Amino acid sequence: MAGIVFALCAPLTLIALAPLAGIAPIMLMVASASPAGDASALEGIEKTIAAHLLSAGYTRLQVAAIMGNIDAESGFRPDALNPSSGAFGLCQWLGGRKAGLIQLAEATGRSPRDVSAQLDWLVRELAGPAWLTASDKAAFDGLTGSDVAAATEFFCRKFERPSEGELARSLAPRVATARRIFDALAPRPGGAAPSSELALAPEKQRAIIAAAQSTPSPGAGLCAAWVEHVYINAGVADMSGNANDLYRAYCTSSDRAELQAGMLIAVPTHPHTPAGQRFGHVGIYLGNGRVISNIGAIHTQSLDSFISYYGETAQVRWGFPREVRP
Repeated sequence: MAGIVFALCAPLTLIALAPLAGIAPIMLMVASASPAGDASALEGIEKTIAAHLLSAGYTRLQVAAIMGNIDAESGFRPDALNPSSGAFGLCQWLGGRKAGLIQLAEATGRSPRDVSAQLDWLVRELAGPAWLTASDKAAFDGLTGSDVAAATEFFCRKFERPSEGELARSLAPRVATARRIFDALAPRPGGAAPSSELALAPEKQRAIIAAAQSTPSPGAGLCAAWVEHVYINAGVADMSGNANDLYRAYCTSSDRAELQAGMLIAVPTHPHTPAGQRFGHVGIYLGNGRVISNIGAIHTQSLDSFISYYGETAQVRWGFPREVRP
């Protein structure tokens, strides 16, 4: 993998992880040779994950490689469950690794679905137990440079370890997300936000995005109700119906060139829940390759992961209600 530098003699940050059920504390050493990232440009669960990993001492490149793989595994959904294998959570844990997550959550009074519990478990795993070999862990700890593709593939092969078929199918989207995260984590003087398509959007679309980022979840299974509340709070449209209704009424395009910030993005059906099979799912496109929706909590994920997850049995489409169309 040309372009990766494994700086095994780089300065190290030493972090003690609290003991679990009588197990001695784990000492996590990560290289601090490359600049720390800045998670301020991310939002929602992506920001939470990046900030957690950065605070654990991981570099911008390492965090991007990890998060590119998390997106492919779960779409950044802490409640993601593979109905066939039972793999669960952000990293689709199985077997003893899944049991370890459950043990940590129970020992600290949290649910295994809790994002902070899953991130604490991930940091523990990164400290050594889940790597293919100790030398693989040491190599990743010393990772520097800016070759996002090579770093993402290394983490996938040595930590996630999917089948060769799955690796071939999913490596490109893993790398695409990692590159987006790497760019978003670039340190910004004074915390300045990166350029955004939202800054160029009309006032109505900016109002929708602002409402989407402040409107709370009305509860599980109410994705369409949340979208309707967002549009009402933005003062731009009054809609009604389930996700299937909104899809058929307003979502007419699957052309990414026509996708705009503030648009509804939906499917009429998806296979992951009984309600989803009947009513589909709907969210709002935030711009910059991100989608926000209500899954019982307000959840932000990449456009690619939204399409991959919800578009298994129906085409994902987008569009505006009549009141918002330019």
